[in-house]
Amino acid sequence: MQENLATELAGIVGGEGVLCRPEDLMLYEYDGSVERSVPEAVVFPTSTQQVAERSTVVERQLSLAYRIWQDVQAERLRLEGRLRSANLCKFCGGKKVPKKDHECARCLQDGPCYHCEGSGDDPMQIPPEALASLGLSLPALQQAEKDSCGRLVRLFRQHPLRPVIDQCDGIGEELGAQLIGMVGNFGRFRNPAKLWAYLGLGVVDGERQRRRKGEQMNFKPEGQVWAFKVGEQFWHWGKNGRYGAMYAERLLLEEAKRPEGAKKRAARYTVKQMLKHLWCVANGAEE
Repeated sequence: MQENLATELAGIVGGEGVLCRPEDLMLYEYDGSVERSVPEAVVFPTSTQQVAERSTVVERQLSLAYRIWQDVQAERLRLEGRLRSANLCKFCGGKKVPKKDHECARCLQDGPCYHCEGSGDDPMQIPPEALASLGLSLPALQQAEKDSCGRLVRLFRQHPLRPVIDQCDGIGEELGAQLIGMVGNFGRFRNPAKLWAYLGLGVVDGERQRRRKGEQMNFKPEGQVWAFKVGEQFWHWGKNGRYGAMYAERLLLEEAKRPEGAKKRAARYTVKQMLKHLWCVANGAEE
């Protein structure tokens, strides 16, 4: 994927305007901070048109990297769930534990928990050799997830909105990369409300967007997860920063209306204002 990115960028700014050799990239692995990370490529555009085309290429690569990271993460979660279920009783769902003052091999290995003994049914067990194979696969998946997330972040560092997102307290590089990976080009939304609705933060018939049984979703559910993670930062940061102060002020208003769920509502409001700011910057509009 790195070669494809370099080729696309070279087609925009010319071969001399792109650095992609390891020895060249080493000079750009840090930007004044203590953290280091080798970039995917370094580009030297010479016109606003080249900058716009470069942004399109980076957004496309970011979207692809985001989907790969999502797939690897989903597979890792599925495997972890499978391994956890191997230690649960197939009858009652309870965790297998030995009887009091008695190490019961049957309870812990190849049978139901002692509460369900004598039921007459055969438990559905995962063969020991299969469990061993699953256990060995987990570290590889965890490393693959870490690598895919690292690539997502490296691509994010080349995005024009990165400096703006860096100034938004509550969004680190990983959450910023996930946002760009989900949204892509902010310019494709006519207004901030369209962006909110796309991420599942809109309001429909006076209620917030949510999954409904039997209905097709018209938003990204992972957008709601992302917003919750960012909102959690406000709970911990308090009044620090622009959006921390906005959250604290909104929290007082929400608590005066209805204390129950005030934190979530205040965080949701603040995240939407942050997204509105990013939309305005990306589209050159006034807030």
